[in-house]
Amino acid sequence: MGFERDFDFLTFNILLVEQYCGANCILGFDPTYLNKSGKHTPGIGYFYSGTAGKHKRGLEIAGIAVVDVDQNTAYHLEAIQTPSARKSTLEDGPEYCGSLCEHHCLQDQPS
Repeated sequence: MGFERDFDFLTFNILLVEQYCGANCILGFDPTYLNKSGKHTPGIGYFYSGTAGKHKRGLEIAGIAVVDVDQNTAYHLEAIQTPSARKSTLEDGPEYCGSLCEHHCLQDQPS
């Protein structure tokens, strides 16, 4: 009960941001590694774990938020599962973050 219909959380969250945020905002991006085992989990692959300091098998979710600098508060916009990559193509450090941002920012853009 309660989940029979789709709900557009992104639009809802944007409306909240427009209503409650001031003019001094930045966009926050936080990729989060999730430990996951199994052979049938969609999207399972190798992702960088900052805690472990290396790539690990599991899932990754990218959290995107608007940060109101004056209120010292972040308003969540969306969480997106990162597609897995081949282990041989993985990168560390700033290059990794850049490729993640590029993927998530361009995912809804027309080709």
